Amino acid sequence: MVVNINDDVMNEFNSLFNEVVRKGVVCHDVATGSRMNYLKSCGIDVKFVNPVKETARQNLIRCGGLETPAVVAEMLKYYYYDKSGTDTSLDEAIKHLAESDPAGYSFGELYDTYHLKIANLLYSMFTGLRFSKPWNGKSDVSGGYIVVKRDGDVVAFHSCIADVFKDFLVDKLKFEAPSCSRHDYMSIYKKDDGKYYLKFALQFRFKLKK
Repeated sequence: MVVNINDDVMNEFNSLFNEVVRKGVVCHDVATGSRMNYLKSCGIDVKFVNPVKETARQNLIRCGGLETPAVVAEMLKYYYYDKSGTDTSLDEAIKHLAESDPAGYSFGELYDTYHLKIANLLYSMFTGLRFSKPWNGKSDVSGGYIVVKRDGDVVAFHSCIADVFKDFLVDKLKFEAPSCSRHDYMSIYKKDDGKYYLKFALQFRFKLKK
């Protein structure tokens, strides 16, 4: 939810685009960074309400407990709002979680706690969890292995080294802003209750070596 906002700010926010040329055609992409910076310049904040889909909320809770939706929301706010959609690794986001403590754990060494929670979520996403459909909490991977890249950065995964694979995911993944039109997000809209809302999309990609 977007707080302390009005229709004029909403309309200005939704009008910000980047003009790019693709194959000789002028396109207008949603200016994620400019939109977030505009909100911040107006002193406007965003507040987590709930995942858009109830299925996603239930899956997150099943994966990591009642606090997991709020934890994921804090990561998304950090990436889109605090960092304006700039390059952000999972490890950096976890350090932010340890400082902000959105789950309210209130005890020491929170980095390890949030690292474990996010690593388990990533592992679940790679082994069967889909936010669009109900999830039974079980992995769909039966042994086997995964190999990525051919430049020496190779990882093999087997069920007996799941913790190693989880650490690899945290180390090698970063946030990605997918297509706004395809995923229907990054535009402020006003509901019948008079409140304003803004969707953030959760997507990761592997960091490529330079």
